[in-house]
Amino acid sequence: MAIVNISTVSDADFNRAFAYKVQSDPNDASSLIPFDLTGSTLVMGVRKNAEDKDEVLLLTSDVQDGGINIFDAEHGLFYVTIKQTFLLNLVPGIYVHSLVRLMRYRDQDFRYRIWSGTLTHVIGPSR
Repeated sequence: MAIVNISTVSDADFNRAFAYKVQSDPNDASSLIPFDLTGSTLVMGVRKNAEDKDEVLLLTSDVQDGGINIFDAEHGLFYVTIKQTFLLNLVPGIYVHSLVRLMRYRDQDFRYRIWSGTLTHVIGPSR
């Protein structure tokens, strides 16, 4: 599982493109190939502390403008966007987050963690 640390500022949107890849050969770290996200929903929860019940932010690819946009599922390409309107009200500090791939099958959901990490938020001077 990957570690992805994110830095945000209150005076701009956070918008990054990611390519989800996996090793085709477990013994060769350079053997990365795109992971097909077709049929997947991506969900990213952000909390002040991992043990907190409620998220301060929940992003998803399940709805339009949900913060995650899978723009090329076959090649594992997606954007994560956190709007400045949210970041203006976020208390500066260090938060924890994880990105989970959700696959729905009949009456079950299967969840696969893609990454975890920190989100460090600071106040921007141009807000």
